[in-house]
Amino acid sequence: MVHMRDERLITLLQQTSRWAGVAAIAVGCMVIVAWQFEVEMIKRVLPGQAAMNPLAAIAFILSGISLLLSHPRYVFSLVNPVRTVLACLIVGIGATRLLEIALNITIGLDQLLFTDRLASPAEPMPNHMPPNAALAFLFLGTSLALLGLRSRYNFLAAQSLALLVGAIALLTIVGYIFGASTLARVAHFMPIPLNTALLFLVMSLGVICARPESGLMHILTRTSTGGILARRLIIVAFAVPFALGTLWFAGERAGYYDTRLEMALFTVSTMVVFALFVLWTGNVIHRIDSERRRVEEEFRDLYNNAPCGYHSLGENGYFVQINNTELAWLGYARDEVVGVKRFLDVITPESQAVFYQNFPIFKEQGHIENVEFEMLRKDGTTFPALLTASAIKDAEGRFVQSRSTIFDITLRKQAMAAIKRLAAIVDSTDDAIVGKTLDGVITSWNRGAERIYGYTADEMVGRPIATLAPEGHKNEILANLSRIRSGERITYYQTRRQRKDGRVIDVSLTISPIMNERGEVVGAASITRDITEQKEAEERIRKLNEALEQQAAELQEINKQLEAFSYSVSHDLRAPLRAIDGFSKLLVEEYGKQLDEEGRRLLTVIQTNTRQMGQLIDDLLAFSRISRTELRGQEISMTKLVRAVADELLHRRPDRTVELALNDLPPAWGDPAMVKQVVVNLLSNAIKFTAPRGDAARIEIGGERNGDMCQYSVRDNGVGFDMRFAEKLFGVFQRLHSLKEFEGMGIGLAIVHRVVTRHGGMVTADSDPQRGTTFTFTLPSRSIS
Repeated sequence: MVHMRDERLITLLQQTSRWAGVAAIAVGCMVIVAWQFEVEMIKRVLPGQAAMNPLAAIAFILSGISLLLSHPRYVFSLVNPVRTVLACLIVGIGATRLLEIALNITIGLDQLLFTDRLASPAEPMPNHMPPNAALAFLFLGTSLALLGLRSRYNFLAAQSLALLVGAIALLTIVGYIFGASTLARVAHFMPIPLNTALLFLVMSLGVICARPESGLMHILTRTSTGGILARRLIIVAFAVPFALGTLWFAGERAGYYDTRLEMALFTVSTMVVFALFVLWTGNVIHRIDSERRRVEEEFRDLYNNAPCGYHSLGENGYFVQINNTELAWLGYARDEVVGVKRFLDVITPESQAVFYQNFPIFKEQGHIENVEFEMLRKDGTTFPALLTASAIKDAEGRFVQSRSTIFDITLRKQAMAAIKRLAAIVDSTDDAIVGKTLDGVITSWNRGAERIYGYTADEMVGRPIATLAPEGHKNEILANLSRIRSGERITYYQTRRQRKDGRVIDVSLTISPIMNERGEVVGAASITRDITEQKEAEERIRKLNEALEQQAAELQEINKQLEAFSYSVSHDLRAPLRAIDGFSKLLVEEYGKQLDEEGRRLLTVIQTNTRQMGQLIDDLLAFSRISRTELRGQEISMTKLVRAVADELLHRRPDRTVELALNDLPPAWGDPAMVKQVVVNLLSNAIKFTAPRGDAARIEIGGERNGDMCQYSVRDNGVGFDMRFAEKLFGVFQRLHSLKEFEGMGIGLAIVHRVVTRHGGMVTADSDPQRGTTFTFTLPSRSIS
């Protein structure tokens, strides 16, 4: 029998165990520190009481670590030896002290730490570990060692030893509370200090809670009635006597009554409290028992009046249970079957052969499914039935009894015969035409179904239609069958089905009820068409539309950001630049004569950098406007445009001699202003990077038409660049040469790329540091709407 457990309580108890280990380590360390620095409040709870021995503090630290390592998450090979060694050290500490006492010898293990302070006259009594504390450490160490052994009997032994430790601790604590010093000491030996007793109690609780699902604790963590009552009773068993004893002891010490009256009051009040708790517990059990009986009655009613037959057979093959449904099918009274008849007595001789064929399988596997028998009624008539059975075995694996489910498949058989006659008519269609009973059992399967689903008719006829339902579609089939039972016709119903190879396909279904001659729905026929390719096409279109919408939204957001950026640049960045430039000019004009040469050089640097910053702002604004500016396309004479731009650029550089080779260029279609910016940026680059060639500098511009696009090239014999870094070329602020070598902000080619791609073209570069660079870009040759 599987017992359910309260997982939240188990988690809480395991956390309590871990905190107990942490508390032992913390208090042990505090006591060691207290001995070192003479902190009396930590060494002993109250003045005049015994102080915790330093060796006991060390033992508590070791026990806390061992308890933490006993948690299930740390059960692996590297931790086990450490935990075992720590537990053995604790056992050794306790055993050594007990050996001293038993043989009346002095080993002095408990006097090794702080020897002079232990022997100090200030100590109220000789501080030797008392025998009851040594015994508690012996039990505690042994219990911790047993926790590391994976056996429920070891856990039980560990918890039992921990209970003994707890009993020693409770005796000591009660002795302190009630002034009974004999409970805390053995003979003439020092009593167990109160802080030591408290730590023993904490560690006892920690060991008991470490394995809450095993040993003595297993009943407390069950969700059964016994577990619930055990949890309540154990709290009362500890809390009530302690609370009442403390209360009446306080009254006696206050002088309200003497010892005899105190005992009488304690006895009577304990009896009353426990009597009330018993009555309350009885009421809880009564409610639980009433609920159990109600559930049993519901189960019995469900069992007897189920729409299928249920029965159980004993080990001798005789009926031990049978429900009303199956009795009605067979025509017997209960006392005529239970304990009187065997299952072989209610099936035909032909079905007995089926029974003997399947019985070995049942014995080996413990279950059989959907085995068909011909059942024999009391009046001699028969009906077909489908049986599914499972075996119940005892703990040793011996057969106890069977549990069987019987379905009367008379109507199913009739429907199968009718549908088979219709199957020949529809067998040649490409669509899957499937017949099934109202229970969802397939009765016909045409060639179209074989093609769509991959199953043959032999594989599917007689099996439930739910076989084809992928995960999450089982209830949908039941709902459809329910609609068919009501005579409803389902048309063009789109859903998903699973092929034999595991592939899930999209299908369109039309399901119609099959009627008998009396107009009763006896089955269903479905026509299925595979629409997987159609759905995949629709899904591709949907995803494409979503991607386009997402890109449009992203583009709008980018435009908003660019507008905000442009505003910031125009209004926020230019103002300080104008101030810097103006004040630097004013400084030169007003105080230039007072500055030395270095001061005037620095002002020149400021003005130069201010102009460069202004140019950078202009370039950024130009770059951002490209994405937001509407394209105003028209035909552009590229030859005239390139000639005009080249003349203008070379006119600005009278110090340069550049050979310009301009071939006849085909006209392009685009925004004249934007295309001009492309030409300006490419020619400016060519002029700039051919400067080291001196009078041998050469730039060649060519172009040709290729279908709907025109391709243009700007070739120079400049310094070129390493093609390994070509991927950075068209990015913003990406430079392949330093500012000391060539001026520029790294935006020009990014603008080229942005303009060309907005026109539907592309731009590439090919370069060699020895031969120069060629930029190639394409533009439309005509308007593309």
